[in-house]
Amino acid sequence: CIRDRVSTQSTWDVHPSSVFFNSARPPNWILYHELVMTTKQFMRDAIAIHPKWLLELAPNCFEALP
Repeated sequence: CIRDRVSTQSTWDVHPSSVFFNSARPPNWILYHELVMTTKQFMRDAIAIHPKWLLELAPNCFEALP
């Protein structure tokens, strides 16, 4: 289960088709392409990222936290 830290404080689950589903050690940061809403909210097409990448690739959209 993943918590959105940026906007709504929503809780989302990784889609069962994801390699991260049932992972013993899920990544700290995930970037996803699609949010599917059924009985739960699922992230699909997810990849593990390092937060520093967001600062490097889109500095006008993100800022470092203290």
